Amino acid sequence: MQSISFSENLINKAYADTCQSLSRIKSKAKNCKECNLCETALQTVNSVHRGDITKIDYFLLGEAPGKTEDTIGKPFVGKAGVLLQGLLQELEMTDNLYVTNVVKHRPPHNRKPTAEEMSICGDLFLKNEINVIKPKTIICLGRTAAEYLITASLKSNDIPEEPYLKRSLRGRSFTFNHIPVLCTWHPAYILRNPEKLEELKGDLNSAKEFIKK
Repeated sequence: MQSISFSENLINKAYADTCQSLSRIKSKAKNCKECNLCETALQTVNSVHRGDITKIDYFLLGEAPGKTEDTIGKPFVGKAGVLLQGLLQELEMTDNLYVTNVVKHRPPHNRKPTAEEMSICGDLFLKNEINVIKPKTIICLGRTAAEYLITASLKSNDIPEEPYLKRSLRGRSFTFNHIPVLCTWHPAYILRNPEKLEELKGDLNSAKEFIKK
């Protein structure tokens, strides 16, 4: 029988613990009835990841599932997701990647989730996901995702000034639970404003360069 070193045992335990914790979070999200979104959505849209779940480089955070995501049950699989996936492949950022949204159920007619909905879902699930995974960086795709984390950071004094929310957020950075956060455009915005594509690509590349340091 091949011997396993003490360090390998620790690595295997860390992996198992992380998977188990995420499984519990996903199970709770699937059965959540804390807000009305579950009444109109087809299903819960939980996270997906690629690579080693204990070594996530990029935690990509969107706003909410859209119609295609609600149908398939995975985040970023519609037209915006196809665009995002193409950029990530082009920039070679597809390893050790975690993708999710602030809320786990599609809002009716793709409306923006309310502050209450984001607070409920984010506090119950998203914060726990971040704490379990401990990614090297968080990339907020769109203003809604950034606003949620900024508001949460303001409450914990990670960000000292309330006027932060009044500024343009694209390209800005801050920390959430001591994790660097970068704000950029949502890929759905790029579909409507293709002239901003290079800005999104540049922001993603900045996150990649940060990881290399």
